[in-house]
Amino acid sequence: TCSKHFWTVFRLDIRGSSTEVLLVGVHLKAVPNAPRPCAQREAQARVLSEIVREHGHASFREIIIAGDFNDFDSTNLDISGSMPASSVLQHLTEDLGLVAVSDYLAVADRYTWE
Repeated sequence: TCSKHFWTVFRLDIRGSSTEVLLVGVHLKAVPNAPRPCAQREAQARVLSEIVREHGHASFREIIIAGDFNDFDSTNLDISGSMPASSVLQHLTEDLGLVAVSDYLAVADRYTWE
């Protein structure tokens, strides 16, 4: 389930321009390297994808997914070079066409819990 997740839609008005935003807050299953939590985290990502498809893409809204994914990004390694245990971030970025904020950060500025 995604019981600890929150999503909302709001209107953002900046300098006369208005857009709707889908904001999704996440806290995915922890213990990144254990098989069962890893599978649970990937299932949670599938649920998140459905939320985005239903409430974001279908309505042409801007989309922000933020929170604790409890895994690493294989495309944008953190300062320690940590590798992901699941495909959660890859799934959310590639399958949904989203962009990771880490795309815009220098490696020296990418920190994780490790």
